[in-house]
Amino acid sequence: MVISWHHALVVVVIVGCFGAWFFLQAKGRKSSQERHILESAFNQACPVCITDANFEIIKANEAYWSVFGRSKDPERPIKCFEHRPGKACHTDNCPLTNILNGQKKYICEPQKEYDGEIHYFIVVAQPYYGYGGEQGKATGVIEVFYDITEKKRLEDERARLIIDLEESLKKVKLLSGMIPICASCKKIRDDDGYWSQVETYIARHSEAMFSHGICPDCVKVLYPDVYPEIFPDGHETKGDRRRAAPLISSCLRGEGGKREVGLGGAA
Repeated sequence: MVISWHHALVVVVIVGCFGAWFFLQAKGRKSSQERHILESAFNQACPVCITDANFEIIKANEAYWSVFGRSKDPERPIKCFEHRPGKACHTDNCPLTNILNGQKKYICEPQKEYDGEIHYFIVVAQPYYGYGGEQGKATGVIEVFYDITEKKRLEDERARLIIDLEESLKKVKLLSGMIPICASCKKIRDDDGYWSQVETYIARHSEAMFSHGICPDCVKVLYPDVYPEIFPDGHETKGDRRRAAPLISSCLRGEGGKREVGLGGAA
């Protein structure tokens, strides 16, 4: 059977049409998938921004505008370094510069100022392949901003607390180990062999402070005449403490013909 060139031409056209149709369908599905991925990236709570190679913002989600503010002139292209200036702008740490230089992902922790305050972010940057560019070559950058200002504040507060604690520990003196104390007068021997009063030794080796008083046993020895009046039950109670204070003070001043006594013993 001989096929004429007319039939062959018809077959070629039909095959070409089907091939073109399948190609367009595949391209349409790919474009649809890319749009879906892009929409998914934009439908999140974190600020997301797309910037082209000229440092102009070409698309951003609502979270981005609510954080960094909208442009006063929507018709005028917005430069990223003007809209959200930071220390990384125009340096080798710029996410856009790193992505355009071939990196597939770039992560940094910049500081951005808005509402009169410094905010800290973790920025994850990935290539943006827009229309009109060379196949497989990035034409911009997609940046996702994670605000870590509160986390940074807590970390700084924790660091300050650690420093304060370390400073406090340097000032604290602890008593530990075996302490040689006299069984009679209760003086304590220090490392140099000298004997000191208990309060002197403790004050030297700790942050403790002393206030003096007289215990019931010493009142009984030093002031036997007033002891029954101060401690009618023979031992100290809360009521005795209030009653003892003025009586002992008068004894210490020598009132009533009593012998003057110092806080540490007989004068």
